[in-house]
Amino acid sequence: MFRCEGDIFNVNVSRVNSDGDGLLADYVLNQGNWNALCEEKELEFGDIVVFTKIRNNLINVMGFIVDGSSNTNVQFLGVTRLNAVQPSVPYEDAKDDRMYHLCTWPGHREHFQERTLVFYKRFSEILAFNRLSIPAKFQVENPMHMYRKALLKHHQLDLEFSVKMDRHHENPARTNHVNMYGDWAWFGQECGFGYTKMLRFRLMWVVSDLEDEEETRYPVFHVC
Repeated sequence: MFRCEGDIFNVNVSRVNSDGDGLLADYVLNQGNWNALCEEKELEFGDIVVFTKIRNNLINVMGFIVDGSSNTNVQFLGVTRLNAVQPSVPYEDAKDDRMYHLCTWPGHREHFQERTLVFYKRFSEILAFNRLSIPAKFQVENPMHMYRKALLKHHQLDLEFSVKMDRHHENPARTNHVNMYGDWAWFGQECGFGYTKMLRFRLMWVVSDLEDEEETRYPVFHVC
């Protein structure tokens, strides 16, 4: 199985003995699977492809030119934890959630310039309650109680979540919270989010649903 830019490609391999005794074997990726991946991702001749081995997978990937010569540059960068280790955070920034957000997006540095349209939440907290509690500070300029649903986007994945204000009738003095409900476990698995990952939610825009007269507008968030 290959995971590429959020998409999963199930591939077939052929076993080829690499010694006369048949004790050692190489597995060759079938040409049809590789062609399908290249076509889907629009890979062209000359592009550099990086394969990252994860977990305890014992298979190493090597590439060869049509004449049989190796065309692989192997770099061992040490053992990578399943959940990336966040560098130490300065004491004065320890309460800033942005400092705990690990992101591989090219525009990650620009995150720190986004204040009113962005909030952060640790994925483990979302899973514990099976809901996303939208921070009150974020809603000062972006009130969410007027919407009944929201669309979350990560790479090519889009998933709709319901938005609801939970009122505490048993304790009227308690602050009401606007929460986002949906299949968070499935969403996190498909996005490859680690259990302790600090997620970043950015409000991109508000769109109109022309097919639904009752829910005419809903927010769209980018999640990373």
